Amino acid sequence: MENSAREPAVFSALYDRHATAVYRYVAQRLGDDAADDVMSETFLIAFERRASCDPAALKARPW
Repeated sequence: MENSAREPAVFSALYDRHATAVYRYVAQRLGDDAADDVMSETFLIAFERRASCDPAALKARPW
């Protein structure tokens, strides 16, 4: 996460690592129709707020 603040393209690795899990979580609760939209919005917000992530945190997923 820390590197993505300087290089936004680095964020794609975070997306690749967590997108499927986020999608599955949302799909189980809201259904497939909403899952794409919610997943997209989740990662958009994460991207916009990536500078607020604590660099001392070991994992981005709980953030």
